[in-house]
Amino acid sequence: MSAKMCMRFSWLLLFILLFATGAGAQQKRVIIGMRFGPYVPQNWEVQGVFHLNYTSEGSPTSAVISGFGDGSVIMLHGTYYPSDWGVMLEAGVILLNGRHIDMAFAPGIRDMYENHLTILPITLSLLHTLGESGQKFQPYAGIGVGLYMGEMELKHFPEGAQRTWLKGSSDPFELHFLMGADFPIYYDLLFEAQFKYALTHSDWKLNNEDSGAVSEMRGLNIGGVVLGFGLSYQF
Repeated sequence: MSAKMCMRFSWLLLFILLFATGAGAQQKRVIIGMRFGPYVPQNWEVQGVFHLNYTSEGSPTSAVISGFGDGSVIMLHGTYYPSDWGVMLEAGVILLNGRHIDMAFAPGIRDMYENHLTILPITLSLLHTLGESGQKFQPYAGIGVGLYMGEMELKHFPEGAQRTWLKGSSDPFELHFLMGADFPIYYDLLFEAQFKYALTHSDWKLNNEDSGAVSEMRGLNIGGVVLGFGLSYQF
């Protein structure tokens, strides 16, 4: 079964579970908001390394740069609770642009690296509120699926040598787990905090912009940990 078919089946299953548990419920809520925070990739190839090579006298001669470092995420979301169970739809952007290195070691010896990874996630989560019904402080936990539409760009421009410029994209299916809480701060205005872990294995085809050669990366986990904070409004 393809990733897109798995995603469609998972979304349908989530909706069936949601409305089955919410049948006959009287207290319904709708929450919309925006959340932002840090994104920490869990795969070392995505996180990357930064290593300097030195001469015997202790002077730097070259560098080894890979990956993208930590990133940031901004997500818009809408949540519907027909009962203690709810469904959350999210869409946003994840930016990992942590590798911008331009170093001059000596006249005629210079290295420049630019690595970019942009992810546009669209996710759907099944949530369950914890604690007593109707309490102001409302924690929740959930599980969900989504589509991570990613674009990758790797550049290396060593002075006096041939450059490397790779670009590619991947649209992997992802599974995530989350927990969070909503805190009322003024009538129906809420402050929210959320922890999410996403597992996203992806296959990439990277095109060399100069030579036209194609390289592949298989099974790369671009998922990671998100700690998000934001404001939302409850209807």
